[in-house]
Amino acid sequence: MTGKIGVTYNFFNRVVLKMKKRNICSFCLCVFFFILMSFPAAGQISILKLKVVTEQANIRAEPDIGSIIMRQVPKGTILDSTGKDEEWFRVQLKENGGYVLGYVHESLVIEVEEVITRQADIRPVRQEPVVEKQPDVKEPLTEEPQPVEQTEEAIIPDPPPQELETRVFSPLYPSFEIFLYGGGSYVLVEDLNDGAAGLADFYRDFLGIQGNGEVSPLNIGYFFGGELLFPLGSHFAFGVGVDYLQGEKESTVNFSGAGVSETYKTKPAIKALPVRAVIRYSPVPWIYTKLGVEYYFAECSYLYRFEEPDSWREWMGNARGQGIGFIGSIGLDLKVSPSISLIFESMGRYAKISGFKGTDNYTESSGYEYTENGFMYRYQGMISEQISYPLVFIREKVPTEPGVIDPVEATLDFTGVTLRLGLLFKF
Repeated sequence: MTGKIGVTYNFFNRVVLKMKKRNICSFCLCVFFFILMSFPAAGQISILKLKVVTEQANIRAEPDIGSIIMRQVPKGTILDSTGKDEEWFRVQLKENGGYVLGYVHESLVIEVEEVITRQADIRPVRQEPVVEKQPDVKEPLTEEPQPVEQTEEAIIPDPPPQELETRVFSPLYPSFEIFLYGGGSYVLVEDLNDGAAGLADFYRDFLGIQGNGEVSPLNIGYFFGGELLFPLGSHFAFGVGVDYLQGEKESTVNFSGAGVSETYKTKPAIKALPVRAVIRYSPVPWIYTKLGVEYYFAECSYLYRFEEPDSWREWMGNARGQGIGFIGSIGLDLKVSPSISLIFESMGRYAKISGFKGTDNYTESSGYEYTENGFMYRYQGMISEQISYPLVFIREKVPTEPGVIDPVEATLDFTGVTLRLGLLFKF
């Protein structure tokens, strides 16, 4: 009896031990499947949603600021990013029914969310039942191991990536711009005009003849030039430019009467090469204002010629000077294409240049010539103690001879208004 009890005890002990092993295996399998399900399935791609936060973002072909721009997208556009290369996010762009890779700089976007947008097909795998090794006993087992129930995961199809807006916007601020233009300018000139008219008035009183004709002032000039502009953001740009300005005016006055027949001809002329630096502000894309400073390389000349029936005499002077001026302008930017604009601009100038130095040549029909080098002076030529007229000549030293008062260095006044018309090319 005791032996039978012992055999029965050993049999149940082995059965219990075997059941414990089976429970441990089942527990391990559960833990394994739990860990496996906690990771993304193989083939899943994590897509990072990006939102454009600047006025406009450039999508480039390579992760480099010098790379070509594939597309420009506006503020608020959502982009799909598959990863990041240093400071550049890789983004997907839809093109011709497919998708191409582009890059956007991290300063132009913010991260919105990260989602699993694609998953490769997950094939169901059949689990083979776990068969335990039969114990080395003669008694048959009362319970056979059961196969582990297989699990299948649903196959998730690939959703299409988010479709980007395909409109192409011209950038608010390109890498640089070139403005080529021409136009007309109204300038005061002043002293050079006063000297030409003053000499005619001087001879009117000196000869006692009113004469026919008037001396017309030089005020209109023509110019052309260009500017190179570097955008500093969506509203500001820094630029450098240069103009070539020139103008001249010829006038004739005839003095006839009382045995006198004389003709006075005069032709003042100006040239200038103003080099400038400007700041442009564009409150809206189609209008802008500019403020700047200019440095002038200026040149002026005069011709005073008196002709009689059998003789003539003339003064011809040429002088150069340099000085600083200031500008302010307002313009209209009318887009012809994304990279070309038609520009209308009105500009005001302020510049008074003095210190002109040059040469005066006096010549007579008899062959007599006299040359004088020095500065260009403005002074009053007196007819009487009560009457005097402004005269402008280049003199070797400050004129102090009798009949001369108030000598000062002559000034060429470029203050005025300029109208420009041209084309702006954006790169």
